[in-house]
Amino acid sequence: MTHDLDALGQRLRAMGAPGDYGYSTPAGKALLLAHQLLITALSIRPPSQAAIDVLAERQRQIEVEGWTPDHDDEHRDGALANAAAAYAHCASLPDRLRKCVTGIYSISNNGTLRHLWPWASTWWKPTTRRRDLVKACALLLAEIDRMDRACARSAGQEGETND
Repeated sequence: MTHDLDALGQRLRAMGAPGDYGYSTPAGKALLLAHQLLITALSIRPPSQAAIDVLAERQRQIEVEGWTPDHDDEHRDGALANAAAAYAHCASLPDRLRKCVTGIYSISNNGTLRHLWPWASTWWKPTTRRRDLVKACALLLAEIDRMDRACARSAGQEGETND
C-alpha cells in the first residue's frame, strides 16, 4: 500500500504538482489515498441499463408489491429461486411455445413451468423476454439477500452461544 501511495505521489508530481505537499506525513498519505480512491471511482464503468433495471425491479417488488425482506425470509424452501427459474425458462422459450404460457394463457400449459412456479397461477405475469429476465434476476437478488440474512442470523446465534 505504501509503495502504491509513493507511486501515486510521484505521478502527481510528474503531472506538475509542486513539492510533496507532505505526502510522507500521515495526513499526506491520507490525501494520496483519497486521490487514489477518486481515480478508482472515476475509472469504474457505470452500471449497464440491464443492471439498473434489475435493481429498479427489485425496489418495485419491495415498494409496490410489498415483498419486503421480512416477507422474503419466510421463503426458506427455494421458492424465490424457483420463481426466478420459471421466468428465465419462459424467456428462453421459442415464440410458438411462449404464446402458450403468456397473456391469457396459463402456466399450466408447460410442465417445466408448472413444476418450477411456487405460487398461485394468478401471480404468474410474464410479459416480454427482457422483462421476464429482469424479473428473474430481481428474484435471484431477493433469494441471495435472504440467504445472506439467514447466514448472518445463524452466525450471530452461534456467537451468542460461544460467549
